[in-house]
Amino acid sequence: MERKIRMENQQLASQGDSSPGGDSWQSTIAMLDACLLRAQQGSPVSTPAELRRFIPVEIVAANAATSGGEASFRLILVELIKFDMSAAAEAGVVRPLQEYLTEFRDELPPQEVPADLVLEACQIERESGLPLDVNRYCLQFPHLKDL
Repeated sequence: MERKIRMENQQLASQGDSSPGGDSWQSTIAMLDACLLRAQQGSPVSTPAELRRFIPVEIVAANAATSGGEASFRLILVELIKFDMSAAAEAGVVRPLQEYLTEFRDELPPQEVPADLVLEACQIERESGLPLDVNRYCLQFPHLKDL
């Protein structure tokens, strides 16, 4: 799994030259890599609140201070949620996306939940043999209905 994390982050980092604020993007990807490697040692967590310990203090502070910090924080948070949902499912516990969203409602309000996070939750439910209720997701995340 560590190799998969590193490969995905290398792909993201290679996009840094064409992204706005390239140095900032490279820094965010490096922090994401470090967060996911730490999370790998402690996932799945007992409760979604425990994911906070994997987010560096400087990212939490930047989240409060700047919009760029908010974007980095949100990216790292979403990736940690996806990682933990997957780790929990591999351990036999399918944790609903709503549990994470309840814990992080201030940092990730429903109208700002990205499609890739919802799709990850759908995929985990399906792979775990649970019935997939697409209508529930459509109602919960109406901003994604046109995708």
